[in-house]
Amino acid sequence: MKKYILLVLLSLGCSLTILAQSKMTVKSFRLLENDHDALVGYKRTDPGSGRNAAIIKIQTSETGFTFSNGAAGIVGDVVYKPGEVWVYVPMGTSKLTIGHPRFGILRDYELPVAIDPAKVYEMILDLGIGRFMNISSSEPGATICLDNDTIGTSPVPQRYVLYGHHRLTAKLGYYEGELELDVTETTPENCVIEMKNVQDQYHRVTLRAESGVQIIRDGKVIGSGTWEGTLREGPYKFTTHKENYEDAETFINVEKSNNQTYTLNKPRPVTGYIKLTVTPVRATVTTTSNQTLNHRSLIEMPIGRHHLTFKASGYYEQKDVLFDVKAHKTIEKEIKLEPIDYVKPTSFYVGGGFTYASLSGASLTAGMTLFNVDVQLTYTIGVSATDDLSWYEQANNSFYSRMNYKMNMFGARLGYQIRVSNRLAITPQLGYVSQFLSGNNVEGSGTLGDGASTSCFTVGAKLVIIPAHHFGIYLMPEFGVKASEKEAFTAIADKASISTGGLMATAGLFLNF
Repeated sequence: MKKYILLVLLSLGCSLTILAQSKMTVKSFRLLENDHDALVGYKRTDPGSGRNAAIIKIQTSETGFTFSNGAAGIVGDVVYKPGEVWVYVPMGTSKLTIGHPRFGILRDYELPVAIDPAKVYEMILDLGIGRFMNISSSEPGATICLDNDTIGTSPVPQRYVLYGHHRLTAKLGYYEGELELDVTETTPENCVIEMKNVQDQYHRVTLRAESGVQIIRDGKVIGSGTWEGTLREGPYKFTTHKENYEDAETFINVEKSNNQTYTLNKPRPVTGYIKLTVTPVRATVTTTSNQTLNHRSLIEMPIGRHHLTFKASGYYEQKDVLFDVKAHKTIEKEIKLEPIDYVKPTSFYVGGGFTYASLSGASLTAGMTLFNVDVQLTYTIGVSATDDLSWYEQANNSFYSRMNYKMNMFGARLGYQIRVSNRLAITPQLGYVSQFLSGNNVEGSGTLGDGASTSCFTVGAKLVIIPAHHFGIYLMPEFGVKASEKEAFTAIADKASISTGGLMATAGLFLNF
């Protein structure tokens, strides 16, 4: 109970203190005859009378007020507008109480004019923390600033200025003026800022920034890339701005000379970070502009969307990996490149090489591997030839012709590919090779043995080395066992010391897909 009584006494004491300290007064109150906001646009109906309420527009930039006019009451909520408060009251209102937690209470202020429905009234409220002043300059029409804030064009009537020290300035072309003022309860209501022509203190100045960079002075954009104009002697601060960049400031001091040029500091890109773990470590990372990045350390990047490409010899490339970099944030990502499968279980290949046999030739090869089962076709065009062989008629042993021979071959082989490493494979093979002679007549009219053929079964292996993607080297040793042989081929083979089958080997290059 004692605590409750003490709390009530403290609250009452605080209220009395606020009341005693309140200095709010009404400086003026009048009807705004040409203001029709209470009739159209912003009208409200008084539920007591059914007629339009009146509006009292209280000139103040403060908020947090409470209003009361006794039993008649306020119509609806108070409306705060820039520089004023709108209070809706019913017709016949004669008194108004204004309260504020900071400025105290103005109780039962008697309205000096009758309040009619649908009318608008203006109240100039003095909060007791400053005074109303009429501010003008010696040159009419000058822009007036109070503590660097523009308050209007001279003359500025009834401006509420807080107690304390203030700086007033006026500017109109090359005419300028300044006034330092201490505002108290006894400060004269009227003050005049004396101005003078200071054109001789202005000088031609050029400011340079990067293309597309905004140049800002006192919060206003004055140019982009370059600004040229006149500035009064003294210090200045300029800001350069670019989207997704941090603003940069430049301080200059305009001196007493014309055609001064200043280069402004560049805005710094707003950045974030990328932290990568890349396998293999030797991989290279590049941007869309072909800039190489060091992925072994933290990468600083301008904010925005970036596409990076990851490459390493022997691995499939990862292109256009997206990183959406945020300001001052770190993206952590692991990138694992997939090794290139040079030895493919399923592929198609074509190539060419040279076949070493009793009669050698240039070979073409084509084939396919399906789930490591390899089917290969070859065709060899004879290159080396036998010595010239002379042939005679059996009946009378008269000269018939002199010939030499090359051997063409067609082969088909079946094997199974065994992967030894990522770039090396061995394919054991069984095959069938048909060999036929191509005769060249050197002397005489006969073509004995041209087209003579033989065939053999082969057993061997194909060794494949693939140094680069889609490109390989093959070596194919094999041994042929005679399957059949024409009589003409036998005669030529005996005389030219060539054989059917035997040890053969083909080496060459191929492309696989």
